[in-house]
Amino acid sequence: MSENTLLVAGGGAIFGAFITWLASPSVPDVEELQQSLAGQIEAIGASTDSLSAEITNLSEKVTAMETSVAEANTASTEATEGLGASFTSAFEGFSGSVSSALSEAAENQSQALSTGLEGLQGSVAEMLAAGGAATSADAAADAPAGEPEGTRPGSTIALADGKIRAFVSRVAADGSGATVALNGFRTVSLATGEEATVELEGESCTVTLDAVDRGHASLSATCG
Repeated sequence: MSENTLLVAGGGAIFGAFITWLASPSVPDVEELQQSLAGQIEAIGASTDSLSAEITNLSEKVTAMETSVAEANTASTEATEGLGASFTSAFEGFSGSVSSALSEAAENQSQALSTGLEGLQGSVAEMLAAGGAATSADAAADAPAGEPEGTRPGSTIALADGKIRAFVSRVAADGSGATVALNGFRTVSLATGEEATVELEGESCTVTLDAVDRGHASLSATCG
């Protein structure tokens, strides 16, 4: 019951006693009325004091509960922070161990790879040196002696006492033939040993591709 309710109830009791006093057929005793009203007021004061004490007690309990909740929150926060610090420390330690292990493994693999590459390079160098020496010896043995014979591409040769001018435009890489322009008018492709006829004023001449030597064409001509 609240303090306001008690005050209302007490006020009603006093008002009721006053009405009863007025309605009394005999002349009421004022002193008795005062005593009655004093008793009612005293009872109301006692009830109010009791209610105030209960409210104070309840307030103290609420304050105690709030203090307990605050302490629990503080303890929970401290526990959470401690757990976070422990996790962070453990994670950092684990990361450091993993990084160290990976670095060591990478360094070992790099050293092994470097050693293997050095050995492979040495073996390849030895093979190339041996192969190069053999190739040079074979090439020296197979290469013909002296300068190549004939006319190289892009050059002109005079045949039949200058009656025919043969311009060598191309020589086959495999030595099978050559392409020749005769007197600047006629271009023929000749295989080795093949002939081409050139008609001059009152005279017929034959041009022959005699041989091909290392990109050079040997030509000859006869007229009659």
